[in-house]
Amino acid sequence: MATNNAGHLLDDAGNVFVDFVWGSRPLHPNDVRVEDNASPVVVVAADADQNYDWSGYSVYPSERLNPSLDNHELAISEYSGYPAFTPSAANYIVTAVSADGTTITYTSQNNFKAGELVTITGIPTAAFNLTSATIASANAVKFTVTSATTGAAVTGVYYGRAENVTNPPADGAYVSGAVYVDVPNVIGLTTASATDALKDVTLVPTTATAATNAAKTITAISRTAGETNLVYTSSAHGLTAGSQVTISSTGTSAYNGTFTLSAVATNSFTVVTTATSAVAVTGITGSVVGVAGTIKAQSIAANAATTAVGAAITITPYAAAS
Repeated sequence: MATNNAGHLLDDAGNVFVDFVWGSRPLHPNDVRVEDNASPVVVVAADADQNYDWSGYSVYPSERLNPSLDNHELAISEYSGYPAFTPSAANYIVTAVSADGTTITYTSQNNFKAGELVTITGIPTAAFNLTSATIASANAVKFTVTSATTGAAVTGVYYGRAENVTNPPADGAYVSGAVYVDVPNVIGLTTASATDALKDVTLVPTTATAATNAAKTITAISRTAGETNLVYTSSAHGLTAGSQVTISSTGTSAYNGTFTLSAVATNSFTVVTTATSAVAVTGITGSVVGVAGTIKAQSIAANAATTAVGAAITITPYAAAS
């Protein structure tokens, strides 16, 4: 069965499975939500009587879940990717932390008991990440640890984790230490799309100053008969596989346009075409530039599965062509 980039199961139409509803609204995981209020949307009946025939309704834009809001916090902690994954009874999401110099209080739906040991990871304030700390008190929505640690209160956390060291689950699902995510490949995406994809897996993206985007010269183009790879010769082009580029002035319209680089070498780069005829073009002065606003580089390589949730990652877009 297919999954999306965050691991959620998809139906035959490519939509995320809805496993239960929140009131009258289907609950969706964060990776199908957006921050720009563009899509998707939720449809809500105007009042209880109209829930039966939907003669009156309102449409609201959907946004990424915000754990600083109580009902959103419940959604985040309870969804957990059903039906593909049942959350361990010894691992819980932490959404807020505060400290008064004597006690650290963690906001987290949990089944902890006083005296159990807990390991906390993924909190932006490093001092609140603890290893095998003793729980002083606990209830259904919070637990405390006795500590002289101080620091500004943390709210709106998406990726804090509290793991029971004393009573890990019998099935072995407990993993000591940090929780890790696979880093997605955002090379070639727009800055907005790349930022959204990284937030979906609970990384913390920042955008670097746009990279210089000086045009590089193309001097030759080739393709072996029967193959789809079109190879452009361009000395020391500095481009990256996956990048979006615009090619122009090759003398043939079929070789101009915007392409995704499938492979790169020091002095050449490759795009995949549908044509398979042989090509051998030399003696040209074509031009190639990155597409402004698309990502040229990311500070953590794609598929780095040893990256902890909440890790910072820097993305660098192309500047306007120069």
